[in-house]
Amino acid sequence: MKKLFCLVLIVVFTSISTNCSISKKKKPIPTLMTVEEVASLPKQDLSSNELEAIYKVVMQEYLTKNVYYQVSSRFTNEEPFLTAYNEEEKILQLISSLLSKYTLALPGDETQSEAQEYIRKIRFQTDACEIGSKLEFTKYTLYDSLLKNIDNEDIQKVFYSILNTSVEKNMKLFEDCN
Repeated sequence: MKKLFCLVLIVVFTSISTNCSISKKKKPIPTLMTVEEVASLPKQDLSSNELEAIYKVVMQEYLTKNVYYQVSSRFTNEEPFLTAYNEEEKILQLISSLLSKYTLALPGDETQSEAQEYIRKIRFQTDACEIGSKLEFTKYTLYDSLLKNIDNEDIQKVFYSILNTSVEKNMKLFEDCN
């Protein structure tokens, strides 16, 4: 009887221990869609709201990329800015592939002077981390508000992919940066 009781206790504790270690595992960070995935999505007619939304997103991504590049250069390629910069490059490639699908050109970058306004506020790396967090939050609110007026499934999927990656990856980079 004593052996059976001990065996039951071992099984129960092993089960509890296994469940605790499983629940502590981090959820995987979502990956950004690929250019090929974007190309494979069905093409739909673009509304003027959707076209405007894409261009707003492009300008926000340019701004964010420019700030991250300048910060990474200023702090000798310090992380997390170099990683965030590379993510912005991938996001712009994704949006470019979306525009190409609709035979539209990626607009030129007009955000250099606006990026300089952010850079002027940076004295220390903690300032830069704070600005990185603010930029990611601005992106989050922009995508969130624009998605309310988008009906095209392909644009929705691309925007949600970018939104999820920014929230789960880039925002986390800047939370850990401070």
